[in-house]
Amino acid sequence: MSLPDSAAVERWRRDLLSAAILGTDRRPFPDSPFADTASGPPDDEVLARVAVAAALVRAGRRPTVADPVTPATAESSPYAPPSAIELLGVLIDAPPIAREVRIPLLNRWLQTAADRDAVVPPRFLPTLIALAGTAPELLPSLQRAWGRRGDWLAEKSGTAARPSTPDAADLGRDWARLRTTDAVDALAALREGDPHGARELTAAHWSELPAALKERVLESWRVGLSTADEPFLDALLDERSARVRDAARALLRGLPTSAFGTRMAGRLAPLLTVERARVFASNTRITVLAPTVLDDAATRDGLAGVATAADRAASLQTVLTAAPLRAWCEATGLSVERIVAAVRDDDAVLGALIRATTDQRNTEWARALLSVRRDPSLIRTLPDHEREQYLLRLLPTDTDVGFRELLGLAGAPWSPPIADAILARVTRPTPRGRSSHVPLLQIHHATRFPAESVPRIREVLARAELPGADVEISERLRRVLTTAVTYHSFDRSIQEAFS
Repeated sequence: MSLPDSAAVERWRRDLLSAAILGTDRRPFPDSPFADTASGPPDDEVLARVAVAAALVRAGRRPTVADPVTPATAESSPYAPPSAIELLGVLIDAPPIAREVRIPLLNRWLQTAADRDAVVPPRFLPTLIALAGTAPELLPSLQRAWGRRGDWLAEKSGTAARPSTPDAADLGRDWARLRTTDAVDALAALREGDPHGARELTAAHWSELPAALKERVLESWRVGLSTADEPFLDALLDERSARVRDAARALLRGLPTSAFGTRMAGRLAPLLTVERARVFASNTRITVLAPTVLDDAATRDGLAGVATAADRAASLQTVLTAAPLRAWCEATGLSVERIVAAVRDDDAVLGALIRATTDQRNTEWARALLSVRRDPSLIRTLPDHEREQYLLRLLPTDTDVGFRELLGLAGAPWSPPIADAILARVTRPTPRGRSSHVPLLQIHHATRFPAESVPRIREVLARAELPGADVEISERLRRVLTTAVTYHSFDRSIQEAFS
């Protein structure tokens, strides 16, 4: 039997698709180009022919000659130990733990393997790479542990390649052959280890970058920001793109000793008036007025102007946010604590001071402002030990809404004291007639408990089973706590398997 030519088959397939979409009442289905004698009800006949067309699209290809694939390079590192491989298989195929903590455990396995210079067996790589596509947080540890076969498979599948340690000389030499976005990503990675080299390369290639990528480069400069970056950033205040200018100003706000900061300090001083109390120092007030006249550099520094009341208010906020905090003490002659007390009722001024404090990472101002306004960004500005003490004071007594906010500020994993305070709070008996519609802990919090908390969690779970228990555990909370115990038990097995 002779076969029809491909053009006739393609015409038939298109006509058949039209008939299937419009209906056989409006468009009769075409005759088949194949010598068949099939007959039956029209609708059934259309479905049968559609099935044939689908099979042709999927399988009806002419044979081709493929280029041979270069095989992967042999591994230079050993595979993980057999017991560790068995655990990896369990995590991939039948994890005995809540779905939400499967990825953290896989991360732990991969990190441990990489730290021991062991690699993932090849049979697991396709599944792990596919998982990393839906859980990007898995990719960095997978790249460290997938070995040379992982590099090979990543190249063939289009997965992000394993990042190499960036080097300014190598990046400068390879810049021309890289895609611009890849070069910018490499520049951001270089910034983490070599701010000077990254700055020199940025200056050399700045004119080649579109505005969006310039903005991305500047976002990476928050790492390692120093006064050495000031000349380049100050020059960017003349950039054509408003977004790039704004990004440069945001970075300059973090350099209070810069020329930009000095200009803002000069603008701040005339706007402040201190009303000193004659008897009680606590009654001192600071009046903050919007500017009515601006210097020539004001527009370049981002001030909106003084033409309208809205412009003056916007210019005031810019000055308050960008001025070095030391300028407040110099202009008023007051201590940080007295300045904060004097403006505590002015929400606009307080908001600007909070932003300036977080931009300048000033712990003294953060402490003072936290005495009158609780703000997550201020809490993050505190040194680790002070932040922990602050949280420990609030965790037992805060509202449920505030408690959930504090959980996000406690870091991960929680320190043992923080974990104990959280455990005591969430297992405390609820007053009669009061209930919370939203649980205080979610399942993902299970991985934040440190290993040191496991004995305490076991004890609390056991006490909850006793008559007249002094702890209260809902079924949802029980699942979180048992998941925490299982997570650490599995993690301990991973560490032992690699030891």
